[in-house]
Amino acid sequence: MYITPSYRLSTVGANPLWRLGVIPALLLGLMGMALAAADPPTSPRQMVIRRVTGTLANPDYAPPFQLVTLGLERMDNRPVVRLEGQFKAADGPPPSQPPRQRLLAYLERLEAQYISARRIRMGEHGGFSVWLSSRPIPETMVVLMAQEDGTVGAVGVASTLDIKQKEQLLDKPGQGVTLGSDPEAPPSDFIMSEDEIRARFGTLLKIEPIPPRTFLLYFESGKAVLNAEAELEMQKLLTDIAARSIPEVEVVGHTDRVGSAKSNARTSQRRAARIAERIRKEAGLDPSRMSIAAMGESQPLLATKDSVAEPLNRRVEVTVR
Repeated sequence: MYITPSYRLSTVGANPLWRLGVIPALLLGLMGMALAAADPPTSPRQMVIRRVTGTLANPDYAPPFQLVTLGLERMDNRPVVRLEGQFKAADGPPPSQPPRQRLLAYLERLEAQYISARRIRMGEHGGFSVWLSSRPIPETMVVLMAQEDGTVGAVGVASTLDIKQKEQLLDKPGQGVTLGSDPEAPPSDFIMSEDEIRARFGTLLKIEPIPPRTFLLYFESGKAVLNAEAELEMQKLLTDIAARSIPEVEVVGHTDRVGSAKSNARTSQRRAARIAERIRKEAGLDPSRMSIAAMGESQPLLATKDSVAEPLNRRVEVTVR
């Protein structure tokens, strides 16, 4: 999945609305319509007008000045929006930056919206003129894939360049959307098969990190000694660590409820430390990439009464990332 900065992804829904800044969105919308009324919807003139007026009306990009006039001109045979503004006198302490630096800082923020300043002219008493053009937005494709266990999550996709656009929900395996250079154009959705995904994104999938994996190592009662089956699982654990370029390991010791809580806490600590030491020696893992915890009898896999010997609870859980 490749995402340009001009699109927002969310797993919980749309972002909340914020209070409009010093330029009312309605005024900008009317000005934009008046400037481009005779143009086809996808013309370069329409694109730059919609991009500039829509961004200025976006509460997240509220400008630190008062808009005086907005006009359309041509520069180097390209349509540009001429914006004339005025920095108002501040209430309270004066700004730490002079008007030009404040304007440049704001224009730098507009670069994230694919708007570039072609020319700047500073006037007297905080006035200025700036000529703005729009840059092409790279095409973005988002495809939702199922997890290894077959479960499917959901992701919402919306343009950050059009605050009126609703999120498009992807919740089926292989479902995707393509978002083109026009942020106001509705995204085109599609379904890709597993083979199509592998063919198109095979290179990216090859470098995808290995998903985390958890290993359960079971112990003899009251001891820090693995049982026979756990020794086989230990070898799988070491193989998994070796397959990762920069592994991180979490080791957590547990016990059953035989014995006191205090002694079980010590036993779980010994078990976790024993496994961590084997990983350090046999896998050559730097201790700084490993965390160790001891939970005693507090987190059983199978709940039991006190003093019950339960093999499933005598364990160390090792998660490798």
